[in-house]
Amino acid sequence: MMNAALPNIHLVTPNYNGADYLEDTLLSVLDQNYPNIHYAIVDGGSTDGSIDILARYRDQLSEIVIEPDGGHADALNKGFSTPRGDIMGWINSDDILLPGCLSIVGRIFATYPEVSWITGLPTTCDLTSKLTYVGPTKHWSRLRFLAGDHLWIQQESTFWRRSLWDEAGGLLDTRFKVANDFELWSRFFRHADLHTVESMLGCFRVREGQRSDVDRARYMREVDTVLKRELDQLAPDFRETFGSLVPRSPRLLEPETRLEFESELSQADPPIITRRGLRRHEPLHHRDVAEMVAAPRHPVNPISSVWRGVARRNWRFLVAGAALCVTSLLAAATFANWAIWIALAAGLGASIGLTLAIAIKVRRILQSLIRSINDERLMIANSTLSRHMAELELDELYERTSD
Repeated sequence: MMNAALPNIHLVTPNYNGADYLEDTLLSVLDQNYPNIHYAIVDGGSTDGSIDILARYRDQLSEIVIEPDGGHADALNKGFSTPRGDIMGWINSDDILLPGCLSIVGRIFATYPEVSWITGLPTTCDLTSKLTYVGPTKHWSRLRFLAGDHLWIQQESTFWRRSLWDEAGGLLDTRFKVANDFELWSRFFRHADLHTVESMLGCFRVREGQRSDVDRARYMREVDTVLKRELDQLAPDFRETFGSLVPRSPRLLEPETRLEFESELSQADPPIITRRGLRRHEPLHHRDVAEMVAAPRHPVNPISSVWRGVARRNWRFLVAGAALCVTSLLAAATFANWAIWIALAAGLGASIGLTLAIAIKVRRILQSLIRSINDERLMIANSTLSRHMAELELDELYERTSD
């Protein structure tokens, strides 16, 4: 695909005292060499050396705004205030874009005019930008979002058309201090499907002290506020179509419940965008949600589901505890002398000692298991990155042969 056919991308990086990782973020964008990009940096008046870093890259950046702001959402609104591109997205100053991201994004929106917003595979990295996790392909839909399957749409891997941005209000809501991306997604879902791309696009850096960790409780409170608003304003025909899958109040589906209702949740899933399909310009096959017929469904009770899951996983301990209580009661009712109680105390002491020994052993086993899981995650992340780079080479080959 010729450069002229690639859409212009308007990318914004908000920053405040993020000098430790700002340069990595800038280079992850600039090294993409995407031909049609307006890259804006909005700095809230940093005092940590960020301004010096921006000065070194001034000639390569489209726009730099340095002035006090009202927070993260306000900074982004400033960066997006002047229309500069058909495709939009933002990358925070401690995260990075992965190789080929903008090229993939540009080709998707050029190839599929019916697609309004996309998100890639969830990906994380450490302080040195080394990949630590690449998640599986996950479907997204408004049904899933409202039903309780709403975590997490990775912001650094999400891009959208300006037409959708304008239709959804054209601003981030500054009343939400940490879940402003989640609030924006809720408005996007009112107007368009979110398509998952079977590819890594952006990478979230895991580090100590970041807002997503420190303000997790506040984030979840804001999430509930957004979901309550969306559920309260939901059109009756949507509820009629999907029945009890859509709750009256916010909830988070537990894995067991989500798996149980997967076949029904998948009704509204838009098609996945694959790299192979993109290269071959294969059409996307959408299902018409409006034609779905409402059918009786089992009510979903997430609270009872959680307790059922706890009981299933720990039934042996529950049975042992109940047996111990019954035995103690029977002993107390049958024997009244001190010898029996001394024996019972000795037995309980031995049981507690054995339990502690088992707990220590289990802890060591769990630590070993966690190390194994982390090693496997790293192996999967490296394997996925290798496959990603191979796909980029295939993309270039297809481009050359098609010109």
